[in-house]
Amino acid sequence: MTIENKVSHVELRSIKKMYDKRPVLDNISFQIDRGTVFGYIGPNGAGKTTTMKIIVGLIQNYDGSVLINGLDTKKDNKEFHKSLGYLPQESGFQQWRTVDHALKTFGNLSGLNSDSLEARIQK
Repeated sequence: MTIENKVSHVELRSIKKMYDKRPVLDNISFQIDRGTVFGYIGPNGAGKTTTMKIIVGLIQNYDGSVLINGLDTKKDNKEFHKSLGYLPQESGFQQWRTVDHALKTFGNLSGLNSDSLEARIQK
């Protein structure tokens, strides 16, 4: 058995997130083992989308830790993206999003460093 098989594919540890001093996620912890079918359900406003954005790295200002294949997403953000995909509910561009903002978002998700990202956007 390889080490990869011993580690949960996704693990959230004590995730806390606040918006405008209001707790949205309060000490959320769970793990998803490799090969598991996992459903994350709840009413509108329960924090599902916020949780997903934290897992994939779109939100980085939170307390707690997220591990993908044992890698801490705050420390190893270039590596964990190689094993994770994300398809948001709305796949089109939001009206408020500029082209520059979209390119920065996708560049960050792809693990580009800031200098390289800015240079590629300008091209």
